Amino acid sequence: MTTLFTINPEPTEVFTSDRSLLVESGSMWPVPIRGSKYMIRFSDYSVEYLPETDEPQVIQNGETRRIGMNRLKEFSPGPEVSEETIALIESIRGWKNGPVTITPRGEALVWREDENGWNPYYVGIVNVDPIWFQHPDCLGHPGVNGLFPTPESSGCQWFTPQEWGLWTGCMFKTGEPWTVRVRAREQPCLTWPGKRDSYSHRGLIMLGTDNIHSELIKAYFDIRPCGGRLYVMMGGHIWINLRKSNIRDNEEMDADEIWAKLRKNTLGALRKLTSSKNHPLTQMFNARMMATKGDGPIDEGCLPIYLGNCADFDIGTIPVTRVTANYKRSVRRPDMIEGDEQNPYSNREEREE
Repeated sequence: MTTLFTINPEPTEVFTSDRSLLVESGSMWPVPIRGSKYMIRFSDYSVEYLPETDEPQVIQNGETRRIGMNRLKEFSPGPEVSEETIALIESIRGWKNGPVTITPRGEALVWREDENGWNPYYVGIVNVDPIWFQHPDCLGHPGVNGLFPTPESSGCQWFTPQEWGLWTGCMFKTGEPWTVRVRAREQPCLTWPGKRDSYSHRGLIMLGTDNIHSELIKAYFDIRPCGGRLYVMMGGHIWINLRKSNIRDNEEMDADEIWAKLRKNTLGALRKLTSSKNHPLTQMFNARMMATKGDGPIDEGCLPIYLGNCADFDIGTIPVTRVTANYKRSVRRPDMIEGDEQNPYSNREEREE
């Protein structure tokens, strides 16, 4: 049975530093727009996998509106969008296709051009994260949905924080970006990427989360002691980029042993998922390693690591952006989210700020 992407126009609650607000469908989004960026567009293809070899085949099957990533082209058409959802989006922004931002709490946001420029509007709560449905079920591998683990797959050994497992394929900047700074060891909060004065000079006073993420931050420092980025997707799934040079010795293993374990888990997951060199998962993984290795050998590229789900840590809450009560929007571009970094790797000066 085909899963359609739908949006329920129910209200949602957002927060500033001193109050909460109930936002109705069709109302302007009163806080920073943060989350994963998707695109609704026409697509006349889908992907099927050959039963014996797991080779992907692009199938022409008529033009349909789908929502997905801008990556992998024909291999990432995403799920079909229901006609009711298309009508709801059109009623808010005036047209049907175009960008949609989805927050980790499943809130769908769209942009509309008003008299004072582009503004974000709240649509409603989505039924599925499009990234889980980029591809059909991976044959022979229950719990894994094509490129990405399904929400039920956290029990698989290569996705658990204890195993420091492979995060199968999310491209750069997928998810809501956060920074774990050095001072988070004593003050367990997450902050926006970038230097704080870069926001303050634009009039945006943004605050870190409450100090409620000590277990999450410890898990991060256990694998990446220098601090840096993490990304939170819909449903609270957390992933990070990791270079070999980021790893430090710990009480149980030295850095080389830790990296060897990560590589073993990564390659093991790839072999369990598919033997096809043309599988989108393999393509995406190889593209990531090549793009991040610089002028060095391939093993100096970044591994995408699944840190766990927010439910695994602390009181299980998804990080929430806090801004001052007098927050004024500084970004009015449909292709951006506030707090989106220019570079997906934080520098030492920023991490120690």
